[in-house]
Amino acid sequence: MTTDEWDPSETLTSNSTRGVCAGTSDSASVTLVYDSGRSGNVIADMEVPVVRDVFEISGGQVVPNHDYEAEATVLGAGYTLGAGGSNIPITVDVTVGDDTDRPWGADINDGANPRSTVYADQSAGTGISVTADPDYGAPVDSEADAGEYVHVLKDGDTPPNLAGFGDQDSAASYVAPYLDEDGKIDLRDNQAIFLFELSGSTTGPAADFQDVVVLVSLTPETDREVDEGSGEGFIACPETS
Repeated sequence: MTTDEWDPSETLTSNSTRGVCAGTSDSASVTLVYDSGRSGNVIADMEVPVVRDVFEISGGQVVPNHDYEAEATVLGAGYTLGAGGSNIPITVDVTVGDDTDRPWGADINDGANPRSTVYADQSAGTGISVTADPDYGAPVDSEADAGEYVHVLKDGDTPPNLAGFGDQDSAASYVAPYLDEDGKIDLRDNQAIFLFELSGSTTGPAADFQDVVVLVSLTPETDREVDEGSGEGFIACPETS
């Protein structure tokens, strides 16, 4: 059981769904209690459905099955003109549905990461993908190039054990804040990390899969907007596939 508290006249919104989503039940009991300080009175008691498969993270594209907000974060970048050379400028485009955005301008390989942007009020079924395009080399798309030039890390995965090319940081160093004590990726089910390789080779000495590292996090709109005007509620649980 989880407990949340609200002040009078405050919109009732709860983020205490992780325990429910970790289980297998198709419904959950929700009880609202008015606490006067001396006693508690039940003002609502209902059984609400648990809706699973809200997010499908398949390959290099994220396809939410419920209205959502997305946050894309560049965790790091390391791509140089030869070992120890100067940084090669890289642009990163985020495609949400049919719209492509370049939120960070002409270069994210400038040592100023991490940096984030948010895409609010997105509709169910609107997919998200990321493209990294260096000044020297070909663009790499998280959807089209997944499994070859893009590694997708989800909860429980092991990051590649590859040293950074030249004096660059490794992929593992960029994702270090998201590793558990066993060295496994520790993410929520609505998150994925994309590791980009821009050298044009997956086996050469420069193939370190940390040229661009991007974290995508999704939040169901219902986590923030409980009252949708229908008088009915449900708990949205993210899943991966």
